[in-house]
Amino acid sequence: GNILKNRDPNYLRSCTFDEETNLYCPIFPLSLIIEKAGETFDNLSLTGGILGVIISWNCDLDKAASECKPHYSFRRLDSKSQGSKASFGYNFRHAKYYVENGTEYRTLIKVFGIRIDIIVHGEAGKFNIVPTIINIAAALTSIGIGSFLCDWILLTFMNKNEVYSGKKFEEVIKERIMPAVNEHGASEQELRAIQPENCKHC
Repeated sequence: GNILKNRDPNYLRSCTFDEETNLYCPIFPLSLIIEKAGETFDNLSLTGGILGVIISWNCDLDKAASECKPHYSFRRLDSKSQGSKASFGYNFRHAKYYVENGTEYRTLIKVFGIRIDIIVHGEAGKFNIVPTIINIAAALTSIGIGSFLCDWILLTFMNKNEVYSGKKFEEVIKERIMPAVNEHGASEQELRAIQPENCKHC
């Protein structure tokens, strides 16, 4: 987490967050949050506002836990312009009820303030040989290299590669077709060539 386990409990009572010296101190002065968000207290004090403290984690679990460090960023979440369709500033209303001279009254109070939202997100990963092999095999299969690689291994390194080759490949021999001949030894094409076109007794 963003608090080290081996820290002295008294450390959190006196520390103040600093990106360089006190990264694991989760105590933020309001002035620091406003400054990092690019705002001024004078503007926020008039209409209020919503500020976000964003904690990002990006950890490599193959490394030591001390290498997994949080990254802090600050921004304003509400709209800065009164003409925007989004909510401008931050305020809420609450009523105060009281009775005076037998009559019940209500005072509606509109309060402006600064709300701070803590947003945490991140990702972590660790190398694992099994998913790596599965992903590589799936990638090779999708592009057709898997079948080619298996055939190459069977045809090159297996003892019975000739048997596998005979089952996989089929040799086709084209036979020469001889023309039909008559009793005089002439083919139909040759007789058709020597017969005149206007022969009536042929």
